[in-house]
Amino acid sequence: MRNLQTTHIPKAAADLVFGTGKDHNMTDSSTIIVDREGLDHLADALIDEAVEELDGTSFQPTLVAANDTDPFPIPSISEPYQRAPELTALAEDLLKRDVQIIDDMNWTLKGATVRYLWKQKGGSKRGEARTSDVSRLGGLARHYGRADFTVWIAVDHAKEMKPTYKQVRAMIFHELSHIEKRTTEDGEISHHLRNHDVEAFTGELELFGMWRDELRVAAEAFQQVGLWKPDREGESGDE
Repeated sequence: MRNLQTTHIPKAAADLVFGTGKDHNMTDSSTIIVDREGLDHLADALIDEAVEELDGTSFQPTLVAANDTDPFPIPSISEPYQRAPELTALAEDLLKRDVQIIDDMNWTLKGATVRYLWKQKGGSKRGEARTSDVSRLGGLARHYGRADFTVWIAVDHAKEMKPTYKQVRAMIFHELSHIEKRTTEDGEISHHLRNHDVEAFTGELELFGMWRDELRVAAEAFQQVGLWKPDREGESGDE
């Protein structure tokens, strides 16, 4: 299946990107159908600014078709960071799912603006490749970035990983899960970053089982999706 994205933008904004009078597949309803090559042009920040200025709305592409097992197209970028309308579309699709955990995430993210980016090089942390990450913006970065958080996926690591659509959705969900909402006694709401629910070593689990409360909660979640089943006496961590 060929992956297409349909984006509704003003004709004037399209002319700014593709050139006035150019054939950019503009239909009567001001809809542009773009493939991977065309998407590379739309990814430029110019389209975002043009749409906001000319139409008063942000550039937010909508994912039309993709299978979970399809390989996700990873672009080649020449800048340290580049806006990622593909990831924006995937995140929007993810957050429309009618399940409780997504409802909870939408409640948490309400009032927070998240920008999705490609990062040229992800680097490493504690010897592990950093394929994705989330950052909370403040000060000038928040002002000029017009966002509270950024979520990025590293192009270099992703090209090696060759992730599917499902795996990229999982990356986005993981990073969004770091965002939490706090409410003060005065009713003021703010958003912050939080640590993982569970951090453990495989050797720790093999030797001591589910010995901490957060590990027991994780084990229950694994059992629900069929990822883990205790098979040795004491592995459940019951004392």
